Amino acid sequence: MKNDMKVIMESWRILIESEEGWNQSRDGDSSSKATLIVFDEKDISAAEDYPSDSGANHGMISHANKHASEFGLDIATPFMNYIQKILDSGASIYVRSGKAAEFLSIDSDLLSKIKTKDPEIRKSISEQGSNMDILYNSFFGSEKQKLVVAKTSVDFYHDIGDKQMVDTLMGSVDQNYANMAMKHHKDCDNIYSDQATSKTWCVDDDSLSISYGDKLSTLYKPKNISKALSTDRTLTNLINKLKKTGNEKEIERINNKLKL
Repeated sequence: MKNDMKVIMESWRILIESEEGWNQSRDGDSSSKATLIVFDEKDISAAEDYPSDSGANHGMISHANKHASEFGLDIATPFMNYIQKILDSGASIYVRSGKAAEFLSIDSDLLSKIKTKDPEIRKSISEQGSNMDILYNSFFGSEKQKLVVAKTSVDFYHDIGDKQMVDTLMGSVDQNYANMAMKHHKDCDNIYSDQATSKTWCVDDDSLSISYGDKLSTLYKPKNISKALSTDRTLTNLINKLKKTGNEKEIERINNKLKL
């Protein structure tokens, strides 16, 4: 997996102390393009219903994994080192790629053949309902491919809070990301708050942070901040409401504050 690959881990939130200052939102990564990896065969049954678009389980750890690489933080190395350690021990990981209904058992030998795009292995994998191109992109290729990692989901909406697993897979990335987000939101000059929803947006030259009340929601670097804000439902609803009441002065204030 490339160092700038985005990794999303959705199963370690509730009992982690560093999550206390973060808003827990709905999981929005329920994509059929996602690759789901389970490290222990006994956990497959708990992960079969993932991804799900319900449940407030998308917090700091999740955002750190999704956006850390945008700020030069390396999540890929500790993650891939962990996978390699499992494979080197002779064990397998269990992977569901794209729309595949079943988990594919992958050992070190199979992963090597996936890397070479072996035609016979492609055929075998396809017959098992998996997509070798998605598997290749997940481990070796396109940074556009999101890699989703799951450990034990006792109940996907009430996570087990395994801090040891987070430390193993992330090192200090989660806390470094959290510190960056807090500093960005605190020091930001271009900031606007919606009193009705308590939602606050903060922008600088290339980054956007968002909070609800006193809890952070995210920090990331959209390709285009104005475009990202134009798809923010809360902000667009607010602007539409102001247009209906003829409050052009407040709209101008929003545009100036958020550089729209």
